Amino acid sequence: MSQCNLNRIQICECIIYYYKRDKSAENTTSLICQEYRRNVLPLSICKMWFKKFESGDYNDYYSTSNANRSEVEVLYNEDRFQSHWKIAEQLGIHRTTVSKHLKALRENGQIERQVTTRSQVEELYNKDPSQSRRKIADTLVLSERTVLKHLKALRENGQIERPVTTVRTQVEELYNADRSQTHQTIAERLGTPPSTVLYHMKIIKERERRTN
Repeated sequence: MSQCNLNRIQICECIIYYYKRDKSAENTTSLICQEYRRNVLPLSICKMWFKKFESGDYNDYYSTSNANRSEVEVLYNEDRFQSHWKIAEQLGIHRTTVSKHLKALRENGQIERQVTTRSQVEELYNKDPSQSRRKIADTLVLSERTVLKHLKALRENGQIERPVTTVRTQVEELYNADRSQTHQTIAERLGTPPSTVLYHMKIIKERERRTN
């Protein structure tokens, strides 16, 4: 079964099955993940459904859209820094579905709008994509780690793009600063996939060989 083809209502049926048999949320989560042979149910989601069932609220259970929205809300509130991709991956639904639900939740006042730091980071980044995370962090009086989280989420959500030339320039700067460091270390510092850094390092090294 594809990660993006999970039937959340089917999983809810499993949850209610175990709920009616007096299983705990922890036990239910474990049993369902064993049944699907992978992690398809975060414990926080299972606890959310148990709370609804205990209060007699079965409305969302009968609607795929409402079920997805309730689950998206729980995961979003757990970590507002995480990207839409990460939420989608945990629930086995498409990123566009997550984006749609988050938009509706904001419009309904169920979650806060992030005017916020992420918007400020996006605005500064778009003014000059070549500037460093440290510069953005200093401008907004944030930690570099916080800026990295926002930039990573913005890229994964498709809200910003990192020009190839900028990535290569940053990789080259870090590589030249300390040639003993691995591509994994550089990738971690840039918030870029290791495979991307390795690709640019190969080009940089090949260029050096040709000029020497």
